[in-house]
Amino acid sequence: MSDLQVAFPASVADLMPAYDDIPEDFRRNRGEARPWIRFQQDWFFRGLPGAVFTPKDGIDKATAMRHLAVIQGSFEPKHEHKEAAVAYLASLWLANPPVSPADVAAAALQPDSLADPDADRQAELAEGRTARQPRGSEPKMTAVYPIDLSAIRLGKGSHEDGPPPGDPNCELCLFEWFNVLVTPPNGGPHITDDCPPDVSKVLHIFGMRLNDALPNDRRQELVRFLPGPDQPSPLAGTRDDGLDETRSYMALDWLIRTYTPAWLDLAGLTAEATALRDLRRIVDLVAAQAAGPVVRDAQSKAAAAGDAAWAAAGAAARAAARDAA
Repeated sequence: MSDLQVAFPASVADLMPAYDDIPEDFRRNRGEARPWIRFQQDWFFRGLPGAVFTPKDGIDKATAMRHLAVIQGSFEPKHEHKEAAVAYLASLWLANPPVSPADVAAAALQPDSLADPDADRQAELAEGRTARQPRGSEPKMTAVYPIDLSAIRLGKGSHEDGPPPGDPNCELCLFEWFNVLVTPPNGGPHITDDCPPDVSKVLHIFGMRLNDALPNDRRQELVRFLPGPDQPSPLAGTRDDGLDETRSYMALDWLIRTYTPAWLDLAGLTAEATALRDLRRIVDLVAAQAAGPVVRDAQSKAAAAGDAAWAAAGAAARAAARDAA
């Protein structure tokens, strides 16, 4: 079962293909919900870059943004899922700008998505759930599968039916390789992108989306986050280390004070971009709530600027990214 259960609005779910009509690789494990949820995510978000919606989709831009807000707030129900949702959103749009970055930042500040982590923590303790372990209290996993890390190639997407590890044509994503490397060889390669037991769920989600967003050459730089035979992964020991809230606010801070202003500048909305950059660093719930009015003002001004400005800004940014690569 996926760690993140996305509750799509009925109007979106009704448009999705029937379960038996989806590709076989998404429904291989009928007893698990994860392949279907992943397909829902991919199906919906494919329509977002460039705000191109076909008549078949039946969704205009305003409706899509309302769905975004619902989706962003629907990660159920533990607070670590709320934290992961922000990182998920930020990483999702690294390479594919959304309908409007200002709209996305505003959606990330929806009240339901900013649940007080202290209140959630009190609920955990009241229900008798295990307290967080101090950082470094668990042994960190190192690689036990015999393979040279320099020979590893990272690929995009799921690779459960591709060439197996050891084959020169084998390509797996970051966490598929991670799980292969920490599985004893006599158990056979364990190809899954599930979150490893000692890795932060926020970093896991961010890593999966970053793996798929990066171009092939840049994706290979993520190999350094894999465990080696004598050296644990830099991600090891991050599960329940108490830092996921901080990581999520880092993602939200980047989304609001770096990513959105860059696009506002390209759209000619320099005053609004400056207002976002001048916000104090978003490190907690209070700072996030204080940023809300400024973000919503930028969202309103961006909407007034018109679709043409956003289209031009997106084209310019993509050209700049290609030139810088």
